[in-house]
Amino acid sequence: MIQVIWHLDRIFRGPLSSALVDRWDRKKIMWMTNSVSREYRWNLVLDMDQYSIMPEVVRHDQLTYATGLFTSLTKVVYIIGSSLAGILVAAFGVYWAVGGILGGILAGYWVRFLGAGRLMMVGIGLTGLAIIGISMSTWLPSTVLFFCIRMAERLCTISLPESQFNVGF
Repeated sequence: MIQVIWHLDRIFRGPLSSALVDRWDRKKIMWMTNSVSREYRWNLVLDMDQYSIMPEVVRHDQLTYATGLFTSLTKVVYIIGSSLAGILVAAFGVYWAVGGILGGILAGYWVRFLGAGRLMMVGIGLTGLAIIGISMSTWLPSTVLFFCIRMAERLCTISLPESQFNVGF
């Protein structure tokens, strides 16, 4: 029943938020919703924005694969997060669940402070949210996807000095 009520919200506000996302600058919307979503649950804007920014992040020939991977990861996180939420809250209580969220967010801020980057901070911070089934866990698949894309780009651009290839024969 909770999932039905949660999806009704998307049905009624989805067309409005997707129209707004299409008209405004997507990078500014991503920045704004990242800043605001820590305190507020603007999942509808976030969901529409994630799909609309994908063509700007992924090459055109990989767009279908990236969208499919993102959608699959989103569904897996929904299923696993919602399933584990009830088990963890029943086993450990609400206080431990809230502590898990706060610990994940705190770990994300420490990773950012140490310079590991914003994508890593979001991923670690929202892992705690995804585990206990908070609906903002939709950020986890996009974080994993964009992090993998960024790491692949960095690995492709690393150039090794030629002296490392000389074996001395």
